[in-house]
Amino acid sequence: QLQAVLPALTRRAVDLAASLYPQAISNIIWACATLRQDAPELMKLMPVMYEMVLQEVSNLQPQHTANIVWSCAVLRREAPVLLKTLPALVDAIVRFADVMGEQQVANSLWAIATLKQGRAYLLPAVPLLMARASKIADALSPQAVANIFWAAATLKREAPEAASALPSLLGAVGRRAKDMTPQAVSNIAWSVGVTGTEGTDFAAALEALTAQAMRRSSAFDGQAWANMCWGLAVRGHADKDFMTKVAAEVARIAPDMRDRAAIMDLPQIACSFARLGMRHRKMLSAIAARVSPLLARVSEWGLCALAWSYDELAPAESFSDIRGRLWSEVRERGLPPSLVSSSQLGPNAWRKRPPKRDK
Repeated sequence: QLQAVLPALTRRAVDLAASLYPQAISNIIWACATLRQDAPELMKLMPVMYEMVLQEVSNLQPQHTANIVWSCAVLRREAPVLLKTLPALVDAIVRFADVMGEQQVANSLWAIATLKQGRAYLLPAVPLLMARASKIADALSPQAVANIFWAAATLKREAPEAASALPSLLGAVGRRAKDMTPQAVSNIAWSVGVTGTEGTDFAAALEALTAQAMRRSSAFDGQAWANMCWGLAVRGHADKDFMTKVAAEVARIAPDMRDRAAIMDLPQIACSFARLGMRHRKMLSAIAARVSPLLARVSEWGLCALAWSYDELAPAESFSDIRGRLWSEVRERGLPPSLVSSSQLGPNAWRKRPPKRDK
């Protein structure tokens, strides 16, 4: 039914474009972003909507602005023409930041973090949005908390003041964790780890996150476990009972993980356990069995991380087959032992190192 009416709706939107009011413009762009996979033909509207945003930008309200900025991030590949509206939209965010609602703040921060590459002009809005998030912390929804933490962590180099505001939101984590999805829980744990967030509510927040992860463990996928484990490992949070539960879940899901997920997530999980010095034989066996046929496709960091992790966690006589195969692949790619050792820094820090190779 949707496909049947879309052509007529699209034509009508184009015909009425010049008379559309800001709410209608915002709604149309948001709908196109939401329906992008089911109705890609809606992208034909974006050049017209781009013109209308610029025409009406001075009349946009906070909700309109946040919706359009979020849509720009979602449609960054499908409708790059919308990205030309960002300079005007970020000026509107700066004006509105102190009166924005919780979802508007969270969506704007998420969009800025997603679009940060090569767009420094977006960054002045970040401290204003984080200040607003701190003021309305008690009203933040579970998803808003997660989006704000993820954005602050993603922007930690470009806008370090965002991470410095996170301690004021730890109380919201503790209060909202019981209602969070696995992705939200893991994203916050990862964010707390990579930003080094501290605060009086840190212990309670971490306890609430791990408790929710235990309750929802069967719903976690490899990416969620990888993010959660990495955040805990960076903080040196070696909760034996929790990590044993995680290891059992990873061992359970590893055989059925898609190839792309396996080569991306399992190295980070193994490296997290190695950083914490926590060995779980069944998990190591499951990871080895899953990645062995895929070693040629594993990223350089993933390969080095696996080699380092099995050396750290497996006694000399254990897992000799996978260790031999890992090191053979390391040598085949010309990666020096120093890069294997430094893989414990994590994929982002490791990629910033000079690309040294054996000759």
